[in-house]
Amino acid sequence: MSPSQDRQIFLLATASVAFALLLLCPAGARAQEHKPAVEFQSLLNLRFYEQSGGFFVDGLEMVFPPKDAADVRFEIRTEGGEVVASLPLRIESMHPFPAFGRLMPDGNSGMVSVGRAGKFTAGVYVGAEAATSFPFSITAEVSKDPFNPKTDYAREGPWKSLAFFSALSESPEAHVNFHWWMNTRDQPGGAKRQETTVHILKGGQEIAQGNVAVICTETDWQHYRMEFVTTGAARKEYLTLPALTSRDGEYRVVLKSAGKQFRSHAFRVKGGALQGLERSRLEHQPHSDWISPRMIDIGSGSSSKYQITELYWMTRE
Repeated sequence: MSPSQDRQIFLLATASVAFALLLLCPAGARAQEHKPAVEFQSLLNLRFYEQSGGFFVDGLEMVFPPKDAADVRFEIRTEGGEVVASLPLRIESMHPFPAFGRLMPDGNSGMVSVGRAGKFTAGVYVGAEAATSFPFSITAEVSKDPFNPKTDYAREGPWKSLAFFSALSESPEAHVNFHWWMNTRDQPGGAKRQETTVHILKGGQEIAQGNVAVICTETDWQHYRMEFVTTGAARKEYLTLPALTSRDGEYRVVLKSAGKQFRSHAFRVKGGALQGLERSRLEHQPHSDWISPRMIDIGSGSSSKYQITELYWMTRE
């Protein structure tokens, strides 16, 4: 056998072994197809402390978690990029959903303190790259009461402009839920203890209304979740995704306080499907601005009952 034939056989054998090792290699060890991100509503739902101007970071949900990330952090940065606060995180699995993970404080309490007014970004970083981040601002409010001198902090950001529908992926007849963030400052005149009602309109005609009214008492942004009942039905019928998408067209979700509209979100049904934001497309850039159209619903409390939930985000008009 000639030297050239020996070399060909050697190269063929090497390629065969390499291919076999690739097949045996776990999927997580191969190049990751999608960059990691953080499910957006879990970021917006981080607890904020008005007295200290800080956040409590715990249980963030990660989408497409990296398998070998050694440096994952939650950070607050100034507009100029200065790191104000940093918290190391570890990734925990969310079995049986390999495309999702949970971010927990790694050896720390989870408290992240800002404690000053200014414009910032909050986000999760994997190495030097931002997985998901968003801008927000903090203002300081100094008490005018000489007997109770104190400074509280208020935050503003995407809580005011974003909302979304959710529906369980594997249960098409499950009820549609509407999610939004609200505080007393967002209501007409900063009203407290006023009832807020939610309505879905098509062409100015109400087709569904929230099954209950809610009362907002907090000055900081709070997350609310609402189911709907069909307007004008002979009996109480909860709104499902097939019912909501049965007619194409332009729709609005309207929020009213004491009967007066103070907020609305527009959405569209096309081809019998809800149309989400451009930011929810997998190819959206910049990646740090991407909003996942799915999350794992952990509301049941038991991992054996976790379910994938479809999210349809919308912005405020």
